[in-house]
Amino acid sequence: MSEPIPYVEGDTPPSPRHILAQVSDDNGNVTGLFWVNADEIHSSQRLQHEDLGQCIGVVRWIWKHLRDYLPYGSFEEWERGFLMDANPEQEIGLWWGAAYAFLQYRQDDPMADPDAVYRTIGQLLIGQESLVESPELADRLHELARSNPMEFDEITAEGDYTGPLVYLR
Repeated sequence: MSEPIPYVEGDTPPSPRHILAQVSDDNGNVTGLFWVNADEIHSSQRLQHEDLGQCIGVVRWIWKHLRDYLPYGSFEEWERGFLMDANPEQEIGLWWGAAYAFLQYRQDDPMADPDAVYRTIGQLLIGQESLVESPELADRLHELARSNPMEFDEITAEGDYTGPLVYLR
């Protein structure tokens, strides 16, 4: 495993695979914020849930649209993170809004760089608003995420959107 890279306010991730993490020593004492390669994170945390119930379709829909940007090798690996969460519905709701914002922004501005759009979404999701390259983009994505018009029952258990907005399918 590579060494975590210390975070300095204003830094950007060293690669698309790096995420900002609070790191602790073997005694559980927080040592600070570091950039870590998400591919190298191993968790011994136990599952809190056996399945995601009715939320599984939304999680599959999110994966379908964001998997190229997520630091996970498989859907099952990503799903496991939600299964370990004490309150997965809240986390899924945040990701659902983020995925909608990503797709809607790309629909509104087809020339937008998808990597920059996702990078901004990622920074908003982890509370790093100070790192965004474009405050205007961040404001618009935040607004879109809060205005997600999709209904829960418009997404099948397989992750297919059945509502009227074709570009969300």
